[in-house]
Amino acid sequence: MAIRITIDKNKCKNPDECKKCLKACPAGVFMLLPTGKHQKMLSEPPKHTIKTHFTEMCSLCMVCVEVCPNNAIQIR
Repeated sequence: MAIRITIDKNKCKNPDECKKCLKACPAGVFMLLPTGKHQKMLSEPPKHTIKTHFTEMCSLCMVCVEVCPNNAIQIR
Protein backbone atom coordinates (compact mmCIF):
# COMPACT_ATOMS: atom_id res chain seq x y z
CA MET A 1 0.00 0.00 0.00
CA ALA A 2 1.30 3.43 -0.97
CA ILE A 3 1.80 6.12 1.63
CA ARG A 4 -0.39 9.16 1.20
CA ILE A 5 0.73 12.47 2.71
CA THR A 6 -1.74 15.35 2.59
CA ILE A 7 -1.18 18.96 3.57
CA ASP A 8 -4.23 21.07 4.37
CA LYS A 9 -3.50 24.40 2.67
CA ASN A 10 -6.08 26.13 4.86
CA LYS A 11 -4.10 25.17 7.96
CA CYS A 12 -0.59 25.60 6.47
CA LYS A 13 -0.91 29.38 6.39
CA ASN A 14 2.69 30.60 6.31
CA PRO A 15 5.04 28.00 4.84
CA ASP A 16 7.51 30.71 3.76
CA GLU A 17 8.39 31.36 7.41
CA CYS A 18 7.51 28.08 9.14
CA LYS A 19 9.26 25.31 7.13
CA LYS A 20 9.21 23.07 10.22
CA CYS A 21 8.18 19.94 8.31
CA LEU A 22 10.83 20.65 5.69
CA LYS A 23 13.56 20.92 8.31
CA ALA A 24 12.38 18.00 10.44
CA CYS A 25 11.81 15.34 7.77
CA PRO A 26 14.83 13.00 7.75
CA ALA A 27 13.85 11.61 4.34
CA GLY A 28 13.48 14.99 2.63
CA VAL A 29 9.93 14.31 1.49
CA PHE A 30 8.81 17.97 1.46
CA MET A 31 9.61 20.83 -0.91
CA LEU A 32 8.84 24.56 -0.81
CA LEU A 33 7.50 25.58 -4.22
CA PRO A 34 6.07 28.81 -5.65
CA THR A 35 2.28 28.84 -5.75
CA GLY A 36 2.26 29.85 -9.40
CA LYS A 37 0.25 32.98 -8.68
CA HIS A 38 2.04 35.93 -10.21
CA GLN A 39 2.54 38.89 -7.96
CA LYS A 40 1.07 42.18 -9.16
CA MET A 41 3.84 44.26 -7.65
CA LEU A 42 7.48 43.40 -8.16
CA SER A 43 8.28 44.51 -4.62
CA GLU A 44 5.92 41.87 -3.17
CA PRO A 45 7.77 38.64 -2.29
CA PRO A 46 6.60 35.45 -4.01
CA LYS A 47 4.31 33.14 -2.08
CA HIS A 48 5.11 29.46 -1.64
CA THR A 49 3.43 26.24 -0.68
CA ILE A 50 4.68 23.00 0.84
CA LYS A 51 4.41 20.01 -1.49
CA THR A 52 5.32 16.39 -1.00
CA HIS A 53 7.96 14.88 -3.23
CA PHE A 54 9.62 11.49 -3.01
CA THR A 55 6.68 10.17 -0.98
CA GLU A 56 8.06 6.66 -1.42
CA MET A 57 11.00 7.73 0.78
CA CYS A 58 8.69 8.35 3.77
CA SER A 59 9.53 6.03 6.66
CA LEU A 60 6.34 6.86 8.60
CA CYS A 61 8.39 8.38 11.42
CA MET A 62 5.60 11.00 11.87
CA VAL A 63 8.08 13.74 12.84
CA CYS A 64 6.48 16.13 10.33
CA VAL A 65 3.06 15.59 11.92
CA GLU A 66 4.51 16.20 15.39
CA VAL A 67 6.33 19.45 14.50
CA CYS A 68 3.54 21.05 12.47
CA PRO A 69 2.15 23.83 14.67
CA ASN A 70 -1.19 23.87 12.79
CA ASN A 71 -1.87 20.13 12.44
CA ALA A 72 -1.87 20.56 8.67
CA ILE A 73 -0.20 17.23 7.80
CA GLN A 74 -1.86 13.85 7.64
CA ILE A 75 -0.21 10.56 6.70
CA ARG A 76 -2.17 7.50 5.66
